[in-house]
Amino acid sequence: MYDYREAVKEDILQYINDEISFEDFDTLEELEEKLNEELWTADSVTGNASGSYTFSTYEAEENISHISVSQSHNKGG
Repeated sequence: MYDYREAVKEDILQYINDEISFEDFDTLEELEEKLNEELWTADSVTGNASGSYTFSTYEAEENISHISVSQSHNKGG
């Protein structure tokens, strides 16, 4: 079953591994600010820049169809 939160977590970790050098930041707050700015528009994480995370209607529909009702209504952690 598709787990949206797990997919986002994996996408973020992949982005950090590929794009971030920890030596460029003096504090965790600087890193957090940079990640918030960058990840918001990273297609590989949010799809916000192009409006599409998968670039495929079929894949998007598949992802949605595998989200359980309890996951979509879960507002907690």
